[in-house]
Amino acid sequence: MWYKVLDLKIVRLLVSILGIYISFQMVRNIWTLWGAKSRVDEAAQNLKESELKNRMLSDELKEVDSPEFAERQAREKLGLVKEGEVIFVLSPEEIKKLADSLREAYRQDDAEVKELTNWQKWRKYFFE
Repeated sequence: MWYKVLDLKIVRLLVSILGIYISFQMVRNIWTLWGAKSRVDEAAQNLKESELKNRMLSDELKEVDSPEFAERQAREKLGLVKEGEVIFVLSPEEIKKLADSLREAYRQDDAEVKELTNWQKWRKYFFE
């Protein structure tokens, strides 16, 4: 009879140990899956970034392969012009004068607009 009690205690102990072992294995597997999910998410993000970069490079390649790009580069880098075109070269002083005159004209227009009432602004917008 005492051996039945002892057998029951041993069985309970073995079942408890087995349950703890299975629990630890499940926790370890869940932890591994969690890490794998984060790696998959990271890989998906890298894929999106790579696809975006690929699209941008494809668009840039299409632009570079176009004849307009070659013409623009020849104009900007080599100073070439089409037949009949005239190039204007402005000195820094002339550019500064032009910029100052444009700023002054903008300020005058802005001051004129600020002096108008709301209905006058609408009338000017639609009818002038």
